[in-house]
Amino acid sequence: MKTAILLIASAMLVPNFAMAAPQATLQVVEEEAFQQLTNSSLTSTLSIKAILPDGSHALLFCSDGCAEVQSLPPEKRLPTDQTCTGDDDSRMGYIHDCKYTNVGTFQFKRSGDKITISHRNGKTTFKVTSSW
Repeated sequence: MKTAILLIASAMLVPNFAMAAPQATLQVVEEEAFQQLTNSSLTSTLSIKAILPDGSHALLFCSDGCAEVQSLPPEKRLPTDQTCTGDDDSRMGYIHDCKYTNVGTFQFKRSGDKITISHRNGKTTFKVTSSW
């Protein structure tokens, strides 16, 4: 009887806090943003090389209306971590291509082959296309 009373008293002394589940994170090793502007359209794609929590490598892809996944504003990135090129071609239009390395670690949620990454620009949903 004393043991039961002691257990009840002990349970009353310990507050019942809900433990939040740890957020899953992935590492973005490389991000490439591609834009092509012609007289009639604007095409943009975003591809990411990511390392998932289990160590697997995923190639992620998003097209049209995708916000870049960046942890730092452009002016604070190291020049060695970003390379951008621009080219104006009479047949292809204007092409702008930027590649970023060492982008950072981000929280994400996965549903099947879709991964939504939370970043300073909001959230971007990608499709897992393959490994790298």
